[in-house]
Amino acid sequence: MKKVVFLLLFFICAASATANAIVPVFHFFNSFLVVPSLLLLLIVVLLEAVLLKLIIRRVRFLKHLWFALVINVISSVAGALLGLTHFSDTLWDIYWSSLPITLGVPFAVTVLTEYPAIRRLYKSLLSRKKAILAVLEINVISYVVFCFLITPFYLTGIMKRSRLLDQQRLDEWNHTDILDGESGGIYKVVSRDHHDILNRYDLRSKTWQEVYRTDDRECDIDVWDISKRYFVFSDLQSGQVRVVRNGSFEIACTPVFSGRCVRLKISPCEQYIAILEDAGEVRVSKKRSGWFYMLGQRTRLSFYQTDTGERIAMYERPILKQTLSWSPDSQKILFETLENDSILFTQDINAADEIYLQDDAPKVIGWYNLLDGQSAVLCKGERAYWNPHRQEILFKHDGVLKFMNVETKEIASVPGQAVADFKWSPGGKRIVGLIRTENPMWTNKYFLTVIDRADLSRRCVIDTDMKYSFVWISDSCLDAPDFGSGPE
Repeated sequence: MKKVVFLLLFFICAASATANAIVPVFHFFNSFLVVPSLLLLLIVVLLEAVLLKLIIRRVRFLKHLWFALVINVISSVAGALLGLTHFSDTLWDIYWSSLPITLGVPFAVTVLTEYPAIRRLYKSLLSRKKAILAVLEINVISYVVFCFLITPFYLTGIMKRSRLLDQQRLDEWNHTDILDGESGGIYKVVSRDHHDILNRYDLRSKTWQEVYRTDDRECDIDVWDISKRYFVFSDLQSGQVRVVRNGSFEIACTPVFSGRCVRLKISPCEQYIAILEDAGEVRVSKKRSGWFYMLGQRTRLSFYQTDTGERIAMYERPILKQTLSWSPDSQKILFETLENDSILFTQDINAADEIYLQDDAPKVIGWYNLLDGQSAVLCKGERAYWNPHRQEILFKHDGVLKFMNVETKEIASVPGQAVADFKWSPGGKRIVGLIRTENPMWTNKYFLTVIDRADLSRRCVIDTDMKYSFVWISDSCLDAPDFGSGPE
C-alpha cells in the first residue's frame, strides 16, 4: 500500500510542479516532455534525500527519501501558484523582466514552503536555525547540480528521443505512391556561401537538383514565386520585384511600385502578378504594459502584367499579408483581412504606420474579382489556398486546417497533426505542407510532407530539413481566359 501511495505522490508532484525552478516549468503539459521531466524529478528527489541523510544521519535513508518526495510535492504545489502570473500583465512582465527574478522567485517560493515542511517532518531533530540552513543547502546544491549536470543530460535525452520519434514517423510516412499521377516539381530557395540557390525536387528521380545560382545574395528567400515561364522574386538589397524568365533567367521586367514587397503570386495563366506592398504593422498591445505581439502585416494589393510590369489594378482597401492565392481561372484572388477592416485604414495608405489594437481582432478570408473589381468575404480564417482544379479552398482557423467548398460554403476540418505551411499540389489531389519535427527545443526544422487528400493518413516525407517557403508547379500551364489589361 505504501508503494502505491509513493507512486501516486510522485506523479502528483510531477503534474503540479509547474513553477519549481529545479524542474523545467512549462514541460508538464507537453506529452513529449512528461517522461523526461518525471525522470528529472526523480533525480532531484534522490539528490535531496542524500543531502538530508548527510545532514541528519540518525534517520534511515528510505525515510529521507519519503520526506524528500513529500517536501517536493508541497513546494511544487505552492510553486504552481506562479501560474497566476499568466492572468496579470503586470505580474507577467515583472516575472520575466530579468533572469535573477525569473529564477529567484521560484527559489524563494521553494525555500519558504519547504522550511515549514522540514520542521514538521523532522520535528525535534532540527532546530529552527538548522532547518533554515538545511533547506537553503539542499536547494542551492540542487539548483547547481541541475544547471551544470542534469540540464545537459536532460536535453541530450530529449534530442535522442525526438530523433527516435522522427524516425518512426519517417518509417510510417513512406507512401511514395501518392506522388503517382502528380507532375512538375517542388521548388525552394536556400542561401549558401553568399549565393541564393533555386532548387527543384524532381518527382521522378525523387532528388533535389540545383536549377539556378545567383552571383550574390539578392533574393528574399521569403518573397518569391515560380511558374513554368517565370521566376519572380523581391530583390534583397533594393526591394524591387524582378521578373526573370524561367530557364534562361534573363530579366523580363521590373514592376514599379513605391513600397516594399512582402508577398507575391503569379496567376495560373501566367499573365498577371499579384503583389502585396508593405503599409505598416498591426499589433496587439497588452493593457498597462509596453508588451505587444504582431497580429499581422498591413498591405496593399496591386496587380501587374507579367511581361511588361505595368500595373493594371489595385484593391482599394488594406489587407493582411498572410494569404494570397489565385483561383484556377485567374479571375479571383483570395486575401486575408480583419473582420472589421476599417481598423486597417489610416489617413495615408502608403504611410508605414504601426496600428495598435487593445484586443485580438478576428480574421476573415475574402476574394477580389479582377474582372469587375468587386470583393466579398467568404469565412473566418487565415492562410487560405485555392484548389487548382476545384471550387475548394484550404485554410486555417483556430489552429485547425479546414476545407471549404466555395459554392456550397460547406466546411470540413482536417484531423491530425498541425501543419505550419501548406499548399495544394498542381493536380489538386494532394496537400504539401511543413510539419514540425518532434524536438520541442527548436521550431525551425520541418518535414516537407505530401498528404493524400482522399486519405489524410497516407503521407510521404520528401525533405527532412525544410526551413523556408516552397512552391509546387506543374509541367504545363493551366489555361485561363484572357480578359484584357484590366482596369487601372
